[in-house]
Amino acid sequence: MKFIYVIILLNLCFNQTTFNFLNLPYNSRSLGLNNVGVASSSEYLSINPASIQINKNQYSFNYSLLPANIKMSGISITKPFETNIIFTQIRTINYGDLRDDSNNLRFSANDFSLEFGHKFELKKVVSIGYSLGYISSRIFNYSASGLYSNIGFKFNFFNDRLAFGSMINNLGFQIHSYTDKNELLPTSIRNGLYYKPLYLPVNLYLDYINLKNDIKNKICFGLELFFDDKSNIYFSLVSDKNDLDIGQYYKDIFNKVGFGFNVKIKQINYNFSIQNLGPLGIVYGFSIIM
Repeated sequence: MKFIYVIILLNLCFNQTTFNFLNLPYNSRSLGLNNVGVASSSEYLSINPASIQINKNQYSFNYSLLPANIKMSGISITKPFETNIIFTQIRTINYGDLRDDSNNLRFSANDFSLEFGHKFELKKVVSIGYSLGYISSRIFNYSASGLYSNIGFKFNFFNDRLAFGSMINNLGFQIHSYTDKNELLPTSIRNGLYYKPLYLPVNLYLDYINLKNDIKNKICFGLELFFDDKSNIYFSLVSDKNDLDIGQYYKDIFNKVGFGFNVKIKQINYNFSIQNLGPLGIVYGFSIIM
């Protein structure tokens, strides 16, 4: 039963390609924002490597609990060098003990990725980032592996109150496949806008995602509200939320809605978020950066 649940989770929530683990949020903030924010600037690593913005060495630990007791964790190290920032991150997901009742089989499955990235700025107006990664996946006695890359740009305008971002996500290929035929990676082209109103302590995000190996595209919206420089909350929603509808409006309205908050205490950021996957359940995320 859990094996079927995992297949449904990965195919309904992401797209019809292999290594869909790559599309899962990097950390708690990305989870609560549904990966929106191609044009954002943040201390947290995000989908766009050009969006990272720090001024000191930073270490993070990230943990997410998905439905069916699927556990995802990761660590990252980020270091600034003048106008350059380099980072590395390791992510894993453990699907737990799976069971195929029809064949009376019990087995495990997991994914692992290792990624290195670099971001640099040109006159504090243009940010360019890229990352290269390796991913391996194992299920029962079968395994697959591949290489992927992310390339992103970000342009700032009006004293950083407006920004435009664009990137290619998960561009790569399989080294080794589960079968004799290599499958496509979940490659996408993402374009986004960021806007910070002059007299309101909020950040607004809007992304358009073109899924190259899927027939569906989607739009993501996010809002981040700042109480001060040490605490903020955020929420997000996605246009493909109807994929999880069960015909009950009071439940369906919250599908694919993300929410979270961040608190900074003694130079350490604590971030907690949730994302509603409708009939599949709730995803919980927790991150610490220091």
